[in-house]
Amino acid sequence: MGNVQEEIAIDYAGTPLEVNFNARYLLDVLNIMNTEKIRMELKEELSSGLIRPVDGEDHLYVIMPMRL
Repeated sequence: MGNVQEEIAIDYAGTPLEVNFNARYLLDVLNIMNTEKIRMELKEELSSGLIRPVDGEDHLYVIMPMRL
């Protein structure tokens, strides 16, 4: 039990957001994608996010943020 915060470099456009995800769910998606770069689409801090590969539209994953 505990909290972890990870910061990564991104190309970002839009209003700044602070979003929290369950790391296990996010890693599940990232581990099955066969790509170096992903696109994560977010509208609001508590609405679902879409994750897809940058280099294609083969897969689309939905992830829900956590309220902390």
